[in-house]
Amino acid sequence: MMQSLIEYKVLKSYTTKDGKLIYISAVAKAKEYPYLKDYLSSAIDNFARDLSYEEVMGDILRKKVLEFLKKEGVSVENLEIAVSYRCPVCGASIELTPETVIYVCPYCGWAGDVSGKSRRILVWPSFDYEHILSSLRKVVRRRIRVSEAVLKYIPLWIVDVDAYVYYEGYYKVKRKKGYVTRYGRGEFKEKLLYPVIARLNAEIFADEELKENTVKSWNKLPPLDLDVELGKKIAKQVLAPEIEEGEALKVARDETENLYIERALRELGGRMAIDKKLTEFIADIKTSNPRLVLAPLWIITYSWRGSIYTAAVSGIDGKALRAELPLTLGKRLFYITAAYFTAIFLGGLLELVYRLGNSDDTGKLLLLILAGGVVGTLFFLRNAFKEYELWRR
Repeated sequence: MMQSLIEYKVLKSYTTKDGKLIYISAVAKAKEYPYLKDYLSSAIDNFARDLSYEEVMGDILRKKVLEFLKKEGVSVENLEIAVSYRCPVCGASIELTPETVIYVCPYCGWAGDVSGKSRRILVWPSFDYEHILSSLRKVVRRRIRVSEAVLKYIPLWIVDVDAYVYYEGYYKVKRKKGYVTRYGRGEFKEKLLYPVIARLNAEIFADEELKENTVKSWNKLPPLDLDVELGKKIAKQVLAPEIEEGEALKVARDETENLYIERALRELGGRMAIDKKLTEFIADIKTSNPRLVLAPLWIITYSWRGSIYTAAVSGIDGKALRAELPLTLGKRLFYITAAYFTAIFLGGLLELVYRLGNSDDTGKLLLLILAGGVVGTLFFLRNAFKEYELWRR
């Protein structure tokens, strides 16, 4: 008769080599064996503290434990090891992603990093659902049916930026006899707030609008310090930060510099200039004082006449940030009509220029008109057959 397998369970708490507070749960299935639980506990004790969190989460710890048991002459049919974070205040086991750097305990409301250090987090309490829905209806202006409404608290680092930028470059402008090359220069000197979403490779609907909303609300509607009572209420809705403040400072500096490059190119020679090129760009950008804030964002899925649409509403001020709007039959017909008349106008204009033109530049002008007309016609046609219109605040 085949001997049945017995489960031997061990649950222990550790601090990993990289300073993270964790629980390790090990379950071994084997035939009855004296002291197997003690061997399993000793094996985990021998290796867990010397491994990093990623090594514990991976297969390294499991392999080492199996090798230890085999060396002791213990055979197991199966070994499963589960790892979770451990709240340093209430001791609760918390499931987080390996990328998490800061979290809010859903059991006691404590906020801190994965090494057990308490951290200051700011938060905007969210407007209630009824207010959010009312705000969305003002934008959609239709009798909609909400399929799903999800509130998430998005973590952002708000960084102080002190920037001085100097640039030089060349550009071309149109004159009577053709284009001429000009030289220009300028500078920017300003202090500003820059928001960095504290998530890695996360696609967040209306992320750019949310970042702008947080900066505008920072002084107008200042966030509050997150206390344990509010922490317990919203913890399950919080997206855990995955970027530390040091990385946030670097991101803020790099992204701010890129924005200033774009701004310098826009201002070099003005709107009418072409072929712009920066020959010198000096950026002295200092970033400091990162503050972690949780911004409430409502993601709402709604239906209208059988089609599904998505919208994002800020819980900070209760106003819509971005929404997919139904495209009515009237608007589709408008775009089709506009495309039709654009094509007719294009043909007439091309014929007129061809008949009246008598210079060497006539061919170039005809090509420019043709290109512009085709782009305009395609623009209207594309809008006529798209699934929805995108509204932004």
